Amino acid sequence: MIALVDCNNFYVSCERVFDPRLEGRPVGVLSNNDGCVIARSNELKALGVEMGAALHLLSPAIRRRAVLLSSNYALYGDMSKRVIQTLAEFSPHVELYSIDESFVGFQGFDPVTLEARGHRLRQTVRRWTGIPVSVGLALMGIDTVWQLREADPKRIRRAFSVVMERIVWELRGYPAITLDDMSAPRQQIMVSRSFGRQTYELIDLREAVRQHAARAASAAP
Repeated sequence: MIALVDCNNFYVSCERVFDPRLEGRPVGVLSNNDGCVIARSNELKALGVEMGAALHLLSPAIRRRAVLLSSNYALYGDMSKRVIQTLAEFSPHVELYSIDESFVGFQGFDPVTLEARGHRLRQTVRRWTGIPVSVGLALMGIDTVWQLREADPKRIRRAFSVVMERIVWELRGYPAITLDDMSAPRQQIMVSRSFGRQTYELIDLREAVRQHAARAASAAP
């Protein structure tokens, strides 16, 4: 069995660990340059603030009620390591999937005990690190992702792409991705960052385009 451990609203949860006054309040973490919202507490989601919402487009009422913080990636990286170290207490097989998600292997454990282990894992991570997590269990890692990410294929295609739709079908057990699909060369390179304010000066736009073009060129194969 494999567990997928997903940290809830990770960046916001990290900020709350070191500032308990943020508990219960609508909190958002902003991208580089404080351009847009990249993490939201449940309270901020309830106010209708979407992921990626531009800071300067938020209503004055939202900005008065919400606590909007600049991102602190050094803190988030350190907290991610603490979560991983805690997970290692439950299994020697821990794989970091992203800064806020990890796979934990429970091969060889009695299946009857796994649900209780999952509950204990959640409680221990919260107690030792202050980070709330969700845990999904399945026979394979790809099933675990599906367990937490169940979605309608047609809706996924409309919202993302045909490639994402194929992944959903694969998760359901229907072959949809060939080896050629997996080895296709990249069709685009993207480098982006939002201005932290409304911008009207052409010189500012030209400088931003120049810097982004240079970064994109350096990433070309």
